[in-house]
Amino acid sequence: MAKNTHLEHLEDDILNFGSEGGKSAISFLKSLGHMLTQGDKNKSTSITTKWDGAPALFCGTDPADGKFFVGTKSVFNKTPKVYKTIKDIKDNEPSGKATKLEYALKHLSSIGIPKGTVLQGDMMFTKGEQKYETIDGRRYITIHPNTLVYAFDTGSDIGNLIRNADMGIVFHTTYKGSRDLQSYKASFGADVSRLRKSRSVWVDDAFFKNLSGTASLTSSESRELKGLIDKSKKAMSKDFDKIVKVLDMIPSTAIGSHIKTYINSEVRAGRMNPTYAGY
Repeated sequence: MAKNTHLEHLEDDILNFGSEGGKSAISFLKSLGHMLTQGDKNKSTSITTKWDGAPALFCGTDPADGKFFVGTKSVFNKTPKVYKTIKDIKDNEPSGKATKLEYALKHLSSIGIPKGTVLQGDMMFTKGEQKYETIDGRRYITIHPNTLVYAFDTGSDIGNLIRNADMGIVFHTTYKGSRDLQSYKASFGADVSRLRKSRSVWVDDAFFKNLSGTASLTSSESRELKGLIDKSKKAMSKDFDKIVKVLDMIPSTAIGSHIKTYINSEVRAGRMNPTYAGY
């Protein structure tokens, strides 16, 4: 199975691809800004967003025996570790993760994932983790699966779905195949529209919804965004290539790994705002 065990952030393009990655990131932000100021809401987008859930889950039918399974990144082991019964989970996983997997095994088998398809996603909550909070004078239902807190208006459709669900998951990758799991191939995105509706499971995909004409930037916000993008372009043209030349002397996997590990430790220690770097 071709694996997708980690989704990168936009800012990681600079670490992963140097100056070209920086240019690509700026181009993306310009396009996003255009969509939110004067874009056409009737045009589709193929942007995916990274939801900050945990743990990462895989689920589908094992072609070897036709049984439904759930698993974590260990499904990519030489001998895949997949769980088809509660006993499988209890015998192999620590208690905290085991509880999440038990919810997944019980509820995700009911949403009708087609045979020959395995979906990968991030678990957002299980029953009892939904909380009510007042933010800026408004009442929200919140979930806190990992570093970030997500808030939904209590009177909204999505707020009602999350409040009543036993678990929530956002799918972002689809695997397809017909033989053993190791032969399945990954593609980004997941079509959740064909899944069976279940009151006990809140399911969404990671595709960015085109909000043109619904939630757009104000004139002052557009000017501020343009100013920040222009400032980033100037910074890159003056200094960034010099830094990249130094970084390019070190294997990219090594430098990227060390810097990302450092950022992650700073976020978890509360010394860096996870809004800007939420690993």
